[in-house]
Amino acid sequence: MEKTDKQLVEACKRNNDLKAFESLIKRHQNKVRSIVFKFLNTPDDLDDISQEVFIKAFKAIKTYRGDSSFSTWLCRIAINTCKDRLRHRKNYSQKVVNIEDNTLKEIPDQFSNVEKYVSINEEKRLVFKEIKKLPEAQQIALILHDIEDMTYEEISHVAECPVGTVKSRLFNARKTLKDKLKSVITSINIS
Repeated sequence: MEKTDKQLVEACKRNNDLKAFESLIKRHQNKVRSIVFKFLNTPDDLDDISQEVFIKAFKAIKTYRGDSSFSTWLCRIAINTCKDRLRHRKNYSQKVVNIEDNTLKEIPDQFSNVEKYVSINEEKRLVFKEIKKLPEAQQIALILHDIEDMTYEEISHVAECPVGTVKSRLFNARKTLKDKLKSVITSINIS
C-alpha cells in the first residue's frame, strides 16, 4: 500500500528519511514545475528552480505543521521561490505570469478552418496579455483557481489570506479581464 503524504512527511521529520522525501518529490514534481513555469516562464531554469523549491521544502519540513495539505504548503514555497527570483532579476518590468503556451488546451479537430484557429489563438493571446497586467495577488488567485484547479481554501493557505479575500481577488480579476476584453474579443470575427 502506498503511503500518504502525511506518513511520508512524518518519516522525513523523524528520521530525515530521504527515500520518503524522494517519494514526495515524485508525487508533486509536476505540480511544482507547472507553477514555476507559469509564474516565471523560464524553461531553461525550470529544473534548477524546481529543485530549489524541493531543497527549501526538505530543509523546512520540520516546520510543516499540517494546517494545510502538503501540496498546498509546497505550492506556497514554490510561489515564494518564484517571487524571490523575480526580485533578483535585473529587469523586473516583466510581469509575474506568462502562461500562454503551456496552459492552452489543444484545439479540437473540428476547427480545421485555419482562420478560426488563428482567431481563437489570437483571443487566447489577448486574454493572457491582460492577465499579465493584473496585480500580482489577482494573478495568483486566478492562476491557482482557474488554471491549477485549487480550491479557495488551498489558495487561502498559499496566499496567506482569508478565503473571502481569495474570492474577492478572483472576482476582481475576472471582472477586470471581462471589462478589458469585452470590446476586443467581440471585434475578432469567429464565423
